Amino acid sequence: MSQQKNSPINDKKFWSWLFRGSDKVSPGYKNITDHKLSLFIYLIISIIIYTITDTEIQEAASSLMLPLCGAFFGLTFAWSSNINTILSSDEIQELSTFSKDNLEGYIYYTQTVILIVISTILCWGLTSLGIFNNNFFYIPFIFITALSIRESWAVILFSQNLILTQKQIRQIQKESSITTNRDNKK
Repeated sequence: MSQQKNSPINDKKFWSWLFRGSDKVSPGYKNITDHKLSLFIYLIISIIIYTITDTEIQEAASSLMLPLCGAFFGLTFAWSSNINTILSSDEIQELSTFSKDNLEGYIYYTQTVILIVISTILCWGLTSLGIFNNNFFYIPFIFITALSIRESWAVILFSQNLILTQKQIRQIQKESSITTNRDNKK
């Protein structure tokens, strides 16, 4: 199925947002790399695990695959569908017009997290098949696993914040409507 040039479903827009950003928005990868301290901590943890483990990486990958897939797919996709529902609401649509990231940035951020999660599962899956059978790969794979956990958690927090924001907007609209009705009766 080919995509039309002006179609809203255009993965070229995502990649452009991820690597270049736009006039108003910095590149999407900065959502991930702006947390330099946590990235450094993940690297240190990865090196420590690489240094102290005796388990071959292929054996570890085989043991990790099922729980890793279940946890990451379940959490990320459940919450991302929740985010899509909330982003479709009138309140959040209106709010996004005032945000520097706008609605497109919210959607693309969620898409980026899903890409990170899928990449993590792919890395460990290929390792369980013996493609990456050097224990050195513990370092990048533990790193990306930690990043996946952090970003999956961020999607959950983002979703919960959207719910709370939506509730606040509805409350303000309700109070504004009550005040307007009172003023009209006077």
